[in-house]
Amino acid sequence: MSNVIRNGVPWFDQNGEPINAQAGNLVQVEETFYLFGEYKTNNENKFVGFSRYSSKDLSHWKFEGLALYHNMMVF
Repeated sequence: MSNVIRNGVPWFDQNGEPINAQAGNLVQVEETFYLFGEYKTNNENKFVGFSRYSSKDLSHWKFEGLALYHNMMVF
């Protein structure tokens, strides 16, 4: 049952971390699915970037880093 997609329960990446992609969107390019969504933390209320994940089967996800990463610098 490892290839079952379930709503209402956390999805995890290759490291066992919960998928962090608020308001996520799926894009399919050939045989790979990509999930993009806003990266959120409980510690900060600022835009950091969009999480980027990839999957071949929609149930096993690999974290690919942040897209449109925004490093807020304070001067």
